[in-house]
Amino acid sequence: MWERIGEGLLPAYELKRLFTRSFLPVKNERIETESGMHEMNKLQQLTTFLRENLPEFTCKTEFTSETGEIRFIQAQRDLGLGQYQMFIQKYKAVIKWASFPHREYDPRYISLLINAWLTEQNDELRDRNQGQECPTMTVKVNEETAVVVVSLSLSEPVIMREDKNGIVPFDGKRWLLANPEIWFAENDVIHIVDESGTPVGQI
Repeated sequence: MWERIGEGLLPAYELKRLFTRSFLPVKNERIETESGMHEMNKLQQLTTFLRENLPEFTCKTEFTSETGEIRFIQAQRDLGLGQYQMFIQKYKAVIKWASFPHREYDPRYISLLINAWLTEQNDELRDRNQGQECPTMTVKVNEETAVVVVSLSLSEPVIMREDKNGIVPFDGKRWLLANPEIWFAENDVIHIVDESGTPVGQI
């Protein structure tokens, strides 16, 4: 068996990959609602996306976004870095315009934007077939405006992080709720050894 390294090929038995990495942390911004409860990050991101891409006047009308019933799906997983995923929360999101100016702007742009946003998401949960439903939109047209309601299903992981003063006792430790912290490798160093384990170089 052979493995490709750069532009050349080396026998697989000559490779022992020991990665030396430097990392950069990336954290999600914490979002608070007026009530002080932790808001669903994806709904907040989608709402911001719509505000940024629709004409400003369309969101100056009565425009709301809120969550409905939340279901919990067991999906325990050690994420490393002192983080643990306990479950997936799946919820119904409802976005509503009470007086959308349909004569000035076609409401179908809303569905186009939402589908574009969903498609662009690097969504591991959708890849794992969590049963995400297609969005639905209802438009009730009056003479000058329309009531536009979009419903869609979103899923997010619920993550805990280790904290000695945490509220949740689990696996002999204490834990607090946390947003996932992701670390990206800036570079890898691959060490090459021969059959005896003697280092012969690195790339």
